[in-house]
Amino acid sequence: MAEVIHDTRENNTFSTKKLDILSWFRSEFSKQIVILSRNRFKIDRDSYISRTMRR
Repeated sequence: MAEVIHDTRENNTFSTKKLDILSWFRSEFSKQIVILSRNRFKIDRDSYISRTMRR
């Protein structure tokens, strides 16, 4: 009984490792998107400010 539980636990750790990698990739990707969108917003804001200042 204990051996069977141990085996399933091993399999579970393997699958959770896969999931961890996937979630890590997803979080990194979303972080990059957030950074990019923030930068774009900042650029837009700066250009908007410069446009309004010119007027």
